[in-house]
Amino acid sequence: MEQLIAEILLPYKGTLGKAYEPYLYHAIRVGYIAEQLSKSKFNKEKFAIVCAFHDLGIWTKNTWDYLKPSEVLASDYLVETNQNDLNDEVIAMIHHHHKLTSYKGEFEEAVELFRKADLVDFSNGLILFGLNRKWHSELKQKYPTIGFYNELGRNFWKHAKFKPWNPLPMVRY
Repeated sequence: MEQLIAEILLPYKGTLGKAYEPYLYHAIRVGYIAEQLSKSKFNKEKFAIVCAFHDLGIWTKNTWDYLKPSEVLASDYLVETNQNDLNDEVIAMIHHHHKLTSYKGEFEEAVELFRKADLVDFSNGLILFGLNRKWHSELKQKYPTIGFYNELGRNFWKHAKFKPWNPLPMVRY
């Protein structure tokens, strides 16, 4: 999975700039967390695609309102790689990954799994959904955060300064 995530993100290395490695490691950590949380058959390729694209719109469109740009990037990739059959599910996973409550609807199992995996990483392990704390610490040692949270903080404040009435446009209820 990590190799596919790295291959998908390589063309965006210039756009990501100094955020490339922190974002790459975030995407890889989320993939491994999802695999660890999974209680059924796990499609590594599908999750690698979602992990690679889920927040990418922050940097490609220079926006904190990044879900739609990230969805478009993922959808374009699926068309380019003849995986159109995954489009609706991948888009749902990206679109709802910041939902504050459990997701109910089409592709529920995959959306919930990805939402939880991203939340584990975003919370830096504060929320683990039953994962082993030692396993999570070892994952972060292998793929360190190296400024990922600082990068998110910079983007948050940059957005909040100009749109204080909507500081978290990616959050879903």
